Amino acid sequence: MLKEEPTKKKSFLTFDLARPHSTLTSALNVQNIKEVVEAGTICPLPELCPGILGVFSLRGSTIPVADMGKLLSRKKPSVNFAERSRFIIAELLHIQIVIPVLRTGRMIHCNNADFLLPPPGSKMENTQLFSGLIRKDSIFIPVLNLETLLDQLDLKESEERPIHSQTYHNLSGKKALIVDDSRTMQKKLTQLFENLGLQAVTASNGIEALARLAESGPKYDFIFTDIDMPRLDGLAMAKKIKAFPQWRQIPIIFNSSFPSSTATQDKNFDKLAGYLIKLDEQEIIQQIQNIFPSVGHLPLPT
Repeated sequence: MLKEEPTKKKSFLTFDLARPHSTLTSALNVQNIKEVVEAGTICPLPELCPGILGVFSLRGSTIPVADMGKLLSRKKPSVNFAERSRFIIAELLHIQIVIPVLRTGRMIHCNNADFLLPPPGSKMENTQLFSGLIRKDSIFIPVLNLETLLDQLDLKESEERPIHSQTYHNLSGKKALIVDDSRTMQKKLTQLFENLGLQAVTASNGIEALARLAESGPKYDFIFTDIDMPRLDGLAMAKKIKAFPQWRQIPIIFNSSFPSSTATQDKNFDKLAGYLIKLDEQEIIQQIQNIFPSVGHLPLPT
């Protein structure tokens, strides 16, 4: 049974994004927000960096600034940068980005039932910059998909973090299947798992994951999967996996940038390892420890 606590509330910061001829109120999970600062000077970058306005210097570090007007409108924004009053410093798996906003608003605390997926065929769904909607009273607020934003900007870590020097022999030879349509997530999860001594194989959707399972010689020791993916999503993939006796016992960790009440309330999965809201390395490591209790204490990310 899924182990995510359905009653636990998630917190989101609301803000107004500048678009040509209009503004858009959006929100971001506070777990992905490092801090909010007053807007400062941007050092421009060449046109070779589409979607990036430039870099912002903060305490000796340079952080790329997303051109949200261009990303939202698919064309050059007509909004003057000076109109943006604050910078949201966002981070996912140690990759940072500045999101310029006109203003920040209130904090919203939501249960899983307050989240809705984008309407099928909507412009929001097609751009993938928004993972869904927060329902607050009679208002629906789109949630910015930080994972997709970093993917579209093709951002990487500016510096390599120290790799844990200890080798975990109890994990040596164990194999994980990573299923995620984000190149950024595939790369970062592969790095994390390999640093822990695991062998990692990737797939971009449920269809590819089923093919990986079918072609694999040694079985996978667990599957780490996104929920919202093209062609075949994580939940539908899990149902197909559980229908095959040879795969039925493989633990599955669901991992999503968008809370899914469907996932947390589904009682049909009897061998699932857990459910995570993207993305916290410490929580991922804890889930791996739950699958392999004999390995002892695994290192936390530095």
